[in-house]
Amino acid sequence: MISTFVPAFLASIGLDFGRLVSLARATVTKDAEGRSWVSTRDYFALWDAASGLGLPPDFGLRLGSMQRIEGHYDVASIAALHSETFRDAINALARYKQMVCPGRWVLDVENGVASLEFKWLLAGDHLAPDFLTDGGFAYVAELYRRGTGRALKLRRIELTRRPNREDLLSDAFECAIRFNAPRDVMVFDAASLEDPFLTHNQELVRLMIPGLEAAFGRFRAGGSTVTDVQLAIHGQLKGARPSVERVASAMGIGPRTLQRRLEEAGTTYQEQLDKVRHVMARQMLEQTDLEQGEIAFYLGFEESNSFARAFRAWQGMSPTQWRQAVRSGPPSRAVTEGLLSSEGVA
Repeated sequence: MISTFVPAFLASIGLDFGRLVSLARATVTKDAEGRSWVSTRDYFALWDAASGLGLPPDFGLRLGSMQRIEGHYDVASIAALHSETFRDAINALARYKQMVCPGRWVLDVENGVASLEFKWLLAGDHLAPDFLTDGGFAYVAELYRRGTGRALKLRRIELTRRPNREDLLSDAFECAIRFNAPRDVMVFDAASLEDPFLTHNQELVRLMIPGLEAAFGRFRAGGSTVTDVQLAIHGQLKGARPSVERVASAMGIGPRTLQRRLEEAGTTYQEQLDKVRHVMARQMLEQTDLEQGEIAFYLGFEESNSFARAFRAWQGMSPTQWRQAVRSGPPSRAVTEGLLSSEGVA
């Protein structure tokens, strides 16, 4: 679904939402409640169309950190802003934001360090414009600032792109920027998660929860087991092959239940693991300058040669040959096949 904030924000900078829909050749549908829905592909196409009209370099940062237009908060943002702590706010975003934006926030805490990643859903064969990633992180930093009254102290921002406009990003986030990373994450001290929100409104949140949960239940009813498994595998790929037990645990179900659901969907765990590895490998080869051995390690292959053999089976050429072919061809932000099905809407 498209938040009402999007057309309002575009209008505030002189861009007409209807014109962008036409330029992007996007299909927008209305539900019974008058809300607008597009596929994730078309969502990216809308923003690519806006970018083609000459947006400033800091557009994504402004998109995320600007003062929200009165009357255009989405329900997930309202729930997050009035949460008790920063952790509660992130949990609200992770649960409810996916109903109004084609993505999911994922929080990981280890050894006193928190990593927050935004994963796009149903992205098909398209990658999100860089400024949407920048805007997402700016949005979280602004949420913390509004909630606590002070700036979020970040350790670093990690980005899956080659170095570009580092000064702009480091000035905006006041932290180190690490390019050529395997995923897009913002990293900060886990202690910040317990910081209380001055904007906390327990009564408002209590009143909102029943409606949010009902809407979330309807949203989840139309979801996909395969999509959920792919996202869980993606989140567990951190230098080791994720077992079916680990992925099932991350999804809050048992291994047998996971395998049964995949069987009902006509697939297997190994097939989904291979698909996630395949697409992530292509994305890292196209977007970053990571060496083959680094990519192999991140994807959980025991050695670089094992990764090279698997990639040749997938693409019919070596990782090095594929990278050279992609970079010597016409400029593109897309890979040849996507991680997730492009049939759904977001």
